[in-house]
Amino acid sequence: MLFFPLLACGQKLSTLEQQASVIEQIASSAGAMKSMVCNFVQTREISVLNQKIVSNGKMYYRAGNMLRWEYTSPYNALIINGKKTAMKNKDGKTAVSSGMSYLFKGISDIMLNGISGKNLTDKKRFNVEMYLAEGACKVVLMPKQAQMKRAFTEISIVFNTKHYLADKVIIKEAGGNITTIELTDKQINTKIDDSIFDI
Repeated sequence: MLFFPLLACGQKLSTLEQQASVIEQIASSAGAMKSMVCNFVQTREISVLNQKIVSNGKMYYRAGNMLRWEYTSPYNALIINGKKTAMKNKDGKTAVSSGMSYLFKGISDIMLNGISGKNLTDKKRFNVEMYLAEGACKVVLMPKQAQMKRAFTEISIVFNTKHYLADKVIIKEAGGNITTIELTDKQINTKIDDSIFDI
């Protein structure tokens, strides 16, 4: 378990050389990872209601821009297969989500690229800060583009420094809501049936 008070006062990596070293290790881990299956707990804090909504589910990832984000209760699955994106309900019915909200598409993009580490070098879209503490590295992404700023103020990804894989993602929305996603029980490079990513 990673403790965020420790990360909050952790050492800031202020030089390009320090940041490049971390990015290289994350990229190396991501490059060696062809697939991942894990459980997740998503906690959404609604600012105006002063309440937390907790959801559980399973995530399937395969290199090549494939992601299945499956909530178990209530059942709902987001599937990304290349450039196609869809939602499936408990009856298996698909609603092609070309009209998904910018916020929802943004969250799926964050998860997909956070796993692969791609956003960490996207200087056109983000200002990047990094903090190092015992056992963890926190990468803070601050959007540059106006459209993304209207949805998110800050995205934090916490990587463990044993394997440099993402353990937690914290998304702060412009409206004050906060979504925290914890990834657990990771199975790396395990076989995933092609049907998991069927649109």
